[in-house]
Amino acid sequence: MNHWSAALVGLPYVPRGRTLEGFDCWGCVRLALASAGVSVPAYDGVDPEDTATKSRLFQQGAGTDAWRRVSAPAEFDVALFRMGRHDSHVGIVVSPTQMLHADRRAGQSVVESFDSVKWANRLVGFYRHMDIA
Repeated sequence: MNHWSAALVGLPYVPRGRTLEGFDCWGCVRLALASAGVSVPAYDGVDPEDTATKSRLFQQGAGTDAWRRVSAPAEFDVALFRMGRHDSHVGIVVSPTQMLHADRRAGQSVVESFDSVKWANRLVGFYRHMDIA
C-alpha cells in the first residue's frame, strides 16, 4: 500500500499511546492528522477504558469551531462510533468506505470498512477538522 496510512497500519495497540511505538484510537487519529499538518489535543491522561470521559471529550471537541460534522466522509475525517452506552471510539477515514483505527482486540492498528456489519450500526457520524481543506 503506497498511501499515507501505510506507516500506521499494524502498529501495536498501546493504552494512552501517542507515538509510532504504539497508540490507542485517539493516538492513531492524532498521528494521522499530524501527518496532514493538523494538531489536536493529546488527551494523555485519559484512561482508554473510561468510555464516559472519552465520550464527553469527543462531544466537547465536536462542539467547537474546530470541527464540523459532514455527511460524505473524505480522507482525514474522523469517524465516531458508539461503544456500549458511549460515543467513545474513533477512526480516521482513509478511503470512501474505509478507516484506520487502533483495534484493542486485534492488538494493533487495522484498516476496516466503516460500513461493515461490525461498524455500521455503531457509527455516530463523521467530523472534519477546520484545517483540512
